[in-house]
Amino acid sequence: MRKLFIDANILIRIIVGKEYDFLKYLVGTEPYTSTTVLEEVAYKIIALSVIEAKRETLGAYKVKKLFEKGVAEDLIKSRLTALNKLVEKLNIISPILEDFETSKDIIAQYKLLPNDALIVAIMQRKNISLLLTLDSDFKRTPWIKVIP
Repeated sequence: MRKLFIDANILIRIIVGKEYDFLKYLVGTEPYTSTTVLEEVAYKIIALSVIEAKRETLGAYKVKKLFEKGVAEDLIKSRLTALNKLVEKLNIISPILEDFETSKDIIAQYKLLPNDALIVAIMQRKNISLLLTLDSDFKRTPWIKVIP
């Protein structure tokens, strides 16, 4: 079975955007993601839910303050519950210090941002070459096959 790493933007599209077509890419694969990806998804669920509830563009500080006041609380809870249901179907990888060290070389070599470089380092350590993402930056890493 092919190993497939799932990036944050896909999980966000499934949960927040209700774009369930992405689930077809998981069929016949052994799906993975990382704890760092899940943290990013959880944060974006909070931010996007607060922004959706307020119906305006907000900065990070304003989102945080509104979140603390309970804005979009039910929506956030339901979306985090949906994330938990997805997580049950995924293999979760925690980064290790070696991944962080490797990611610095990946940043320099492929000009990836730190979170993306950490994903590449984790994929390299776990021998995963298939990545489900909407981020075209990963295409600069020649051994990774980006889908869709």
